[in-house]
Amino acid sequence: LMLVTQVELDGVWSVDGGMHALARSLAGLAERKGATLRYGQRVASIEVEGGRARGVVTAAGERIAADSVVFNGELSALGLGLVGDGARRAASPLTPSKRSLSALTWSVHAETTGRFRLDRHNVFFQPDYAHEFGDIFARSRLPRTPTVYVCAQDRGDPAATSTPERDRLLVLVNAPAQDGRPLNESEIDACESHTFSL
Repeated sequence: LMLVTQVELDGVWSVDGGMHALARSLAGLAERKGATLRYGQRVASIEVEGGRARGVVTAAGERIAADSVVFNGELSALGLGLVGDGARRAASPLTPSKRSLSALTWSVHAETTGRFRLDRHNVFFQPDYAHEFGDIFARSRLPRTPTVYVCAQDRGDPAATSTPERDRLLVLVNAPAQDGRPLNESEIDACESHTFSL
């Protein structure tokens, strides 16, 4: 949650060409430094020798040696042994009560009207902010009165000369991190109703 504080202190930055341009730039830099990138391959295990990650084994059984391995997945997967027993010591599995948040999101293309102009990033708080986190963490359910984040994706572009007639919106509310219990339609419908009425 410290990311929220950092954003509030320093603001939000956009990448020319969108977030995919950042991934392409990192991939290009890695290749210029000698990395070989392989996509669409599932890693079955991370190999560990002498307490250090030394490679990976793909689901097809191919071993790829490495000086180091960057794991960009759910931390608990390491501790649970989901990428091999060798990597198990790298992290302890987190109990659901210690995990971070998930989210329920909607992508919307709509006309926007109201009492004020949307910025690129907008947060709409409910009157009882603490109750939202009681629902999420103590009761492990979608918040009955969620705080709503709206990213108006076409706003805040210095090159834009006018406000769009229709906005591309990402609408997000916090949700509990749950494994094995999908949200049911009635709780999603209730959360959606509160979200869009706010």
